[in-house]
Amino acid sequence: MPPKFETPSISKKSFNCPRCGAFADQFWCQIYARDIAREKDDKNLPFLVTTEWVKRIEKEQQNYRDKDMITPPNVLRIWRRNATGDLTVGDHHENHYSLTVDNLHLSRCRSCNDVSLWLYDKVIFPNVKFEI
Repeated sequence: MPPKFETPSISKKSFNCPRCGAFADQFWCQIYARDIAREKDDKNLPFLVTTEWVKRIEKEQQNYRDKDMITPPNVLRIWRRNATGDLTVGDHHENHYSLTVDNLHLSRCRSCNDVSLWLYDKVIFPNVKFEI
């Protein structure tokens, strides 16, 4: 008999992951927002990582002599995923004032460590449909 499929739900701690499909514990995260404030010529718009940008960074680093200036491989892996439009969670913590984003949550799978984005009680990323 095949294992039972546990439909993802905002009211459960374990279910089949929308990303990898494994039945696993989920870690829930609240989302916070902070104003984007950078240099004037950026017009305070979001910065999107592109494949071209990542390749340029990797190429520039080939000439670096100071190893402390080189971007760690795990950061480059995240940037490559970001360039594809994938949803990732950074590992930096900001000490700026932020606002809670109500009704928007992340679940992070204990099996694959990827995240799913929830709006109220529905998975909105990845875009998957669940049959009950």
